[in-house]
Amino acid sequence: MSGLGISPPADRSRGYRSAALGLSAAMMVPTYALFLIPRDAVAQTVSAGWPLFVLLVVLWQAGLVWLLTRLLELQTDSPRRP
Repeated sequence: MSGLGISPPADRSRGYRSAALGLSAAMMVPTYALFLIPRDAVAQTVSAGWPLFVLLVVLWQAGLVWLLTRLLELQTDSPRRP
């Protein structure tokens, strides 16, 4: 495009998209891997450490919401922060 004299703006969303994909994969892969572990071991681990499990789920969701708002902010004509 630069050969035609057109210089498109830099794509600043690539890092956020990669982070969202990584955050999703970081939660989905261990969740699907639970099928490989015996149910008794999973039940004992979750019952012993359920507060940590709840905290991880809440942080995962908060991270996804934050990344989504950042991506949406890049697509709107809202004023940019310095």
